[in-house]
Amino acid sequence: MSRTPLAFPEYWVRQAILELFHAETTRLDGLMSQLCDAQTVASGVTCYGFLYQGQRFVCERHKDMRQPILPSLAHTLFHQLAAFMADWNSVENDKANIKQLLGWMLRHKQTEQEIRNSLPECVVSLVGLDHYPRTEPISFENMTPQFKNQYEKWLPKIEMYSVTRLLY
Repeated sequence: MSRTPLAFPEYWVRQAILELFHAETTRLDGLMSQLCDAQTVASGVTCYGFLYQGQRFVCERHKDMRQPILPSLAHTLFHQLAAFMADWNSVENDKANIKQLLGWMLRHKQTEQEIRNSLPECVVSLVGLDHYPRTEPISFENMTPQFKNQYEKWLPKIEMYSVTRLLY
């Protein structure tokens, strides 16, 4: 079995999170780009981002460009930013919870086969482990009942994000 440069389970957790949330990240980047475009229209000045309550918001497509002074967000766009932030916070919360869950599921795993057996089926192909057959079901033997409940609670979200990834 080949090993990855990062700590073995952490590598697979990171890959799973990147793949599961790829579509959402792209969607949120698009929404931020729309906000930046609306800011340009509202202010009459081409800008790559804006300031709101002391926080910098910069479009992903322009993140490497330098704009010394970002304008404050136009008042007419406050409601759009509030909707964006609510959406972004929800996705970040899901990401943190799923990352924690996958971290617990993969801890102490030593081989790609063990990683594959520990991941939900909907994640296996996203991280490129579908060439390994499942040799045993996901085991909750060494887990607390609370962990199993958390798994059952978050599995539908994981499945939703995996389907979203496949659609977009």
